[in-house]
Amino acid sequence: MDRLKGSKRIIAWVLAMICAVCHVLDFTLLSGAGQDGSGQSIRVCRIRNSFSNHEFPDNIFLYEEDGKVYYGTPESETDLKYYWVIETDGNGTSKIRNVATGNYMSYVDQEHYNEAMGCAPISEGTNNSFIITDIQDGEVVKHNIIASTNSNLVVHYQQQLGHAQCSNWAQAGWGTAQWLFEYSPVRIRNSFSNEEFPDNIYLYESNGQVLYGTPGSDDDLSYYWIVVNSPDNPEYSRIMNLSTGHFMNYVDQEHYNDPMGCAPVSEETNNDLVITNIIDGDVIKHNIIAATNSNLVVHYQQQLGHAQCSNWAQAGWGTAQWLFISSAPQTQQEGPGEPQEPEEPAELTGGLVIKIKNSYVENAWLYEKDGRVYYGKPDSVFDLSYYWVIENDVDGQGNSRIRNAATGHYMNYADQEHYNDPITCVDIENTANVLFDVNHLGDSVYNIIADTNPNLVVHIQQQHGHAQCSNWAQADWGSAKWIFEDAADKTPQGLAFKIENSYTRTTSGDATSAAMFSETATSS
Repeated sequence: MDRLKGSKRIIAWVLAMICAVCHVLDFTLLSGAGQDGSGQSIRVCRIRNSFSNHEFPDNIFLYEEDGKVYYGTPESETDLKYYWVIETDGNGTSKIRNVATGNYMSYVDQEHYNEAMGCAPISEGTNNSFIITDIQDGEVVKHNIIASTNSNLVVHYQQQLGHAQCSNWAQAGWGTAQWLFEYSPVRIRNSFSNEEFPDNIYLYESNGQVLYGTPGSDDDLSYYWIVVNSPDNPEYSRIMNLSTGHFMNYVDQEHYNDPMGCAPVSEETNNDLVITNIIDGDVIKHNIIAATNSNLVVHYQQQLGHAQCSNWAQAGWGTAQWLFISSAPQTQQEGPGEPQEPEEPAELTGGLVIKIKNSYVENAWLYEKDGRVYYGKPDSVFDLSYYWVIENDVDGQGNSRIRNAATGHYMNYADQEHYNDPITCVDIENTANVLFDVNHLGDSVYNIIADTNPNLVVHIQQQHGHAQCSNWAQADWGSAKWIFEDAADKTPQGLAFKIENSYTRTTSGDATSAAMFSETATSS
């Protein structure tokens, strides 16, 4: 028995090492909210409303135009009027500055006020200060933006007048007054330093060239960049400076020592770049490579004062490896190091043991946290919150229950159309609506449909960060189709087990394969 236990530890250890090497992510943004000597912190972001339903559309962002704050959906990620700098002082009071104009949001200190919020240079006669609060909703952080002069006045668009309001027409708990900060602008810092190459080397634009240095202030927008997909080829990226709207460009020539350019896109410039991920423990570094020639990498190997895109450095050299650092509030992170030995893999009870992945949204697996069903990407195959047990035909009518492997809780939905809140996960004795019609569509793809109402399907159409069971999506939409990944197929042999769950201390039947479940679902 001890020998078996030891062998399982070895398997788990090897698996952890493999995962550390092979786990490839999208561009990972290191968190680094800036703070200068005065205690002021800087956040650079777009401000998107967190709420949507049949009355309030999705993708509502704040922007400035003609000295007023409006809301809308940007046609491009490079539209600078949708970007804001949030300046928070040491007392927790914030001012919000538009990137494109430098104007600050302002409001009238008056309840029941319907006019548009202003946006202008700071003056003694304007109210520019706000209190920004955090609202934790699972793994999503929403924000209220509240007038510092009157806590009843919140920024919202409840009346849908085409402009943002700061009034008591909405309350802080309403979705139209809750905002998401999207920290897409990043600073690009070199990952390498030693006695020859200094630390804190960042790329910035000056006079149409890409230079490097250390920013004197976190408020210097010439050091901020937006990485977007190339409109010519989605496999390539372009990098735009937040201060000027110019794009990095390069000369397609080896042994080239002159600075990289930064200018509006034109037919004469090479703007398309390939950005790769380099996993170094918990840190993700990036190469920035010319799309026209993979030998040309962005670096500062020769320390000429400017960035080069040439073959003077190789992709594996530290001077050609970059960190993308967002201005999101910093969280404590463990530095790179040897992976710790994982705990023994927990063992799962009867039913179909699976992970449930959305067929349309990338990297969206269902998991349970704090009694709610969210979606995301697991960090480890050992995270049992991402594993589910399908209890098939529990009522003799072909309906199923879906139980979380980590907690023993069951998915439970509200029998209500136009419902935007998360699916809950509760103990079996607390369930109200727990039966689903798990409808096999072919291969390993399924709909999960409420037993009480065929219009209610499990989906993530509105991409709120949590799973919904509502009529906001239809069964034939990709956001409502789910891929059942058999645990036995997606984990190394010997690491998926069938035993009694330690939480429920019950079993519900034999573990079955995805193929067997498909046959049962099809026949029923």
